[in-house]
Amino acid sequence: MADDIIGILQRGPPLELDGKPLEAFFDALVNSKTEGVNDRLLLLERVLVMMSRMEKKTPLLQKVQDTVIQLLYGDLPHPAATHLGSQYAYRMVDGSTNNVNLPSLGRAGTAYARSVQSTNPIPFSCLPDPGLISKKSKATPHPSGISSLLFAFANLIVHSLSKTDPKDRTIDNTSSYLDLSPLYGDSEEEQMRVRQVDGRGLLKTDTFSDRRLLLMPPSTPALMVLLSRNHNYIATKILQINERRSYKDPVTLAADPKSLKKQDDDIFNKARFVNCGHFMNIILSDWLGAILGITKNGSDWTLDPLESIRDAGHSSAKRGEGM
Repeated sequence: MADDIIGILQRGPPLELDGKPLEAFFDALVNSKTEGVNDRLLLLERVLVMMSRMEKKTPLLQKVQDTVIQLLYGDLPHPAATHLGSQYAYRMVDGSTNNVNLPSLGRAGTAYARSVQSTNPIPFSCLPDPGLISKKSKATPHPSGISSLLFAFANLIVHSLSKTDPKDRTIDNTSSYLDLSPLYGDSEEEQMRVRQVDGRGLLKTDTFSDRRLLLMPPSTPALMVLLSRNHNYIATKILQINERRSYKDPVTLAADPKSLKKQDDDIFNKARFVNCGHFMNIILSDWLGAILGITKNGSDWTLDPLESIRDAGHSSAKRGEGM
């Protein structure tokens, strides 16, 4: 008994008597499943010190140790969600390498995924003529004041996700991501047709890749032209700001085609990345809000799928593993 008391006195109390450990534990309790634990409060370090001061070979110490090991393991995705290196910096034009462990997931030219079983399949020959349906439809004002631009924008969303192969209706010739493929194309060849490649990362003026949009009402290609101009605006700002002073005046690179192409690729892909972010933000805030009637009521709420999510075991929610 005397040895046990001496051991406790030598090890010290499991927790310091000031409020910092309590603050760290409270932060973990409140934020562990949302924004994450504040590492500056040194929760892990305090827990390890507490473990070192607990009586050894006890069920409580074993339980705490198991929890800490599981937390450390589950704090990072397994396998890694992405890798370092220029080849992983941006998603490929065909949608591949969005997941480095499943590089073909969502790639253009792969089969559609079936998430529900077909119960009443309808042959394509039995479907009504779309032109006949549109002629019978009558335009009536929407009670919430929604205009036809909502449906013009819906065309951009649909064409970003679906491009059925005319020879095989099970194949989707575009990627499974909202990556503005109607603007940028689904292959390197299609993308190069709309790029200037002059060291500034620009698209050709008021152009887009997907010719299907030309068969849509004029408002649909007009919206795509706006996104095309937005790309060029973003690319121009990236070159002007030149944050790390890594870009050179394209005129000085005219004698070095390789360096010029490298700079153009970098600016182009950064602008494409930001432009796709704008596109998704419009979908989740303005477009979705209009459908649900949220904007009509003056609410600024928006769905945020990029928020960090953790379960009870502090493991991060999976990302990029399915469509």
